[in-house]
Amino acid sequence: MAVVKTKDILPKLEKVVEFVLGRDKARQHKIDIHPDNHPSTDGVEIFMDDEQKRFKDSKEAELDLANTTAHEADHIREFYELYGDRMNGLVEGKQNVVSVYCEENYGELEKNPALAGEIDNIVKDRRIDAKRGLENSRIGELQEKTFNPVYSYLRPSTKKMKPIDACREQLLQKTLLGKTNEPVRKEYAAAFDEMVKLTNSAESIQQDPEVVKKIYKIFDENFDITQPMSRLPNKNGKSGKGKGGGSGGKGRGGGGGRPQKGYSDNESDNIKPRQGRNPTDKKPKNLGDDDKKEPQPKEGDGDKSDLSNKEDRNKSYSNSGETHGIQVYVAEPSTDSSIDQKIEALSNDYGIETENMKKVFTKLQSQEKRAVRDLSGEDFDYEEYLEGELEYTMTGLKTVRKCFITETIDLPRAAWAFLSDISRSTFDYNIWREIQAAMYMIGEGVGTTQNPFALYSFASDLFVVKDFPEKYNPLVVNKLVSVKSIGIRTGTNLGPSLKVIGDLLKKQPEQQKGIIVVTDGQADDFNEAKESLKYLKDLGIHPFIILIGKQFEEYAKKLTADIGEDHYTIIERDKLHDLPEEMLRLFTKYGLAK
Repeated sequence: MAVVKTKDILPKLEKVVEFVLGRDKARQHKIDIHPDNHPSTDGVEIFMDDEQKRFKDSKEAELDLANTTAHEADHIREFYELYGDRMNGLVEGKQNVVSVYCEENYGELEKNPALAGEIDNIVKDRRIDAKRGLENSRIGELQEKTFNPVYSYLRPSTKKMKPIDACREQLLQKTLLGKTNEPVRKEYAAAFDEMVKLTNSAESIQQDPEVVKKIYKIFDENFDITQPMSRLPNKNGKSGKGKGGGSGGKGRGGGGGRPQKGYSDNESDNIKPRQGRNPTDKKPKNLGDDDKKEPQPKEGDGDKSDLSNKEDRNKSYSNSGETHGIQVYVAEPSTDSSIDQKIEALSNDYGIETENMKKVFTKLQSQEKRAVRDLSGEDFDYEEYLEGELEYTMTGLKTVRKCFITETIDLPRAAWAFLSDISRSTFDYNIWREIQAAMYMIGEGVGTTQNPFALYSFASDLFVVKDFPEKYNPLVVNKLVSVKSIGIRTGTNLGPSLKVIGDLLKKQPEQQKGIIVVTDGQADDFNEAKESLKYLKDLGIHPFIILIGKQFEEYAKKLTADIGEDHYTIIERDKLHDLPEEMLRLFTKYGLAK
């Protein structure tokens, strides 16, 4: 599930507002972000949720936020068309324009003002969505194939609703989402069809009052509209009262700020998304888990969801270890309660550096793909389209813009291994804490990309913290923080560990492959370590040694003599804070950017 924070893309959304309303209009019509908001507008501000987590893909989540923002800006644009110069006065006075509009047009509909406001909302939403879909086929396709199936899935069942509530819900479904999830009740079918026809007939905001009053009259003729109505989720599937409205509140719905006479005051009457629906209904493939937290792997599950071939991987480790004379241990998550505190401390101490590392890798990932603009394609550039619409509004000249993006891969993915020394000296001299932090930051960074990577530790034997097929998740961090200097045998043997990892890297399909070793001293098996580095280089794998301590430079030169001195780096102990940047430099130079 992709979670996109609205504030993180606020500049883009403000640009969307200006595309629709004109330059500098984002200052007059600010975007109010709050977790209780429903996407809506009062004619002055635009109210948005604090995040979008409906979709699995972050691109779709961002498109949905942009699409919703443009939709609400279109409501404001219509009020400008209706009120002309008077609109400027309403905006400057920070009046609730929707409330003013409803009072002026539906003030006499006192039996149920909330119903009148709700109908008006549906009529306007239908027209705005339809116009935007017709003006650009890609927006229409996004609505039809991407957004509407998700929102239809989130709608509640009408089977157990009161007749008036069922009719309201199905009117929203039919006119805004294209179909009803369940058949309309036979006794109301004719009235329902007439309401749908009327809703579809309003082609301008000037026509809305007449259409709304006719639909309101049909409701009045078929139902007791003085009875309290339940609050329905808004089109996007958010329930309950919210600052931004939906079916009421400060925003557009339910009279746009008027007292909500007509809705039940009982919170238990609020209808929730998917209420009454079969929980086994087929979910759209692009829909995430919505309001549920992203499920984390349970401790002790061995990441079975990540490693479908775990037994084969363990057997491969065992065989390779026997071949190269080393024991290979696959780390398991710790259940020690103190680990959580250590993870929190690591996150707090290196939070800023980690976020910066993530930004670097996110940028590098985006550079792996080259965007080629065209007149048609799969990936739609929303901003480019809206810029063209703005030019058309301002100049009257329709510009054909290349609003589609085709991505071509310019750089191959890299498969990279990071191997850290956990011999006794790294703990005795408190070096492991800095190595651990560097591994954590690199893991967090590479974990934002599509590049497979693995984390290992070694002393006399090899420990697998994260395997290549394994997803980077909190369990990996747990295992990294749980690492101890617990070599089964004494000594620091680098050569066999390099060969085992080399055997695994050989099987990775990526073209760019490498391994970075971080150690604080000389290996006990100098000759085998030197031979293993040459072995890796001959396989086309880039090996690098980062040695901690200036005194080891001569050793490093001899160790890398067969592969070149550019394959080692010296970091002094008092400059261990440079370790993450050096690992990043090597990875980007010989991996992503090679």
